[in-house]
Amino acid sequence: MSPQNRNHLVEWLQIGANIGSLIVAVVALTITFNTENRSAERFREQLAQSNEIAKANIRPLLDLGSSGFIGVKLISLQNDGLGTAVVKKINFTKNEKSVLNLAELFEFKKKVVWDNFYVFTNSNYFLRAGESVPLLNLTAEGLRRQGYNESKITQILKEFDTQLKGIEIQIKYDDLQPMGSDSINQWGQTRLNIIFFAFNLKLA
Repeated sequence: MSPQNRNHLVEWLQIGANIGSLIVAVVALTITFNTENRSAERFREQLAQSNEIAKANIRPLLDLGSSGFIGVKLISLQNDGLGTAVVKKINFTKNEKSVLNLAELFEFKKKVVWDNFYVFTNSNYFLRAGESVPLLNLTAEGLRRQGYNESKITQILKEFDTQLKGIEIQIKYDDLQPMGSDSINQWGQTRLNIIFFAFNLKLA
């Protein structure tokens, strides 16, 4: 091989080596770019998830409560969340009768004066985190003060349990987030039961 041909061969080999190095560099850069994109996407997803969790942790969570004491019939609306609930509307319904005062759905054979109850209006009611409002309260002690004997008291409290069945409570409430910033607007509906209380929320 002539010296001139050897020079051309060396030049071509150098060009090939440079092209190979360039290809390797481009491939490495592409891999790095794709890895960075995946990492950034995972970070954005984790950040969005963390934000949602943080928002959920400061939102209200309404539930129903009852008393476990003998001789006490108490139904309360409580906020188990960490944010203030703005109760916009509440309805108590049974047999197609809808009222704002739960006590109106009970009819006893004898005249009964409730220990306590709450009448909701159409204006907003603010229930802060950890607070509760008694929807209805009837106690044996209160019935004694009304002159009922133990037999009649037992009968009235049993009537309460019987009439409690089939009552539905529907509540619409918001949180205090500014409008347009992921504020919640929820409807909750439950059927009262003397064994347990279930409060299932669904988006309006």
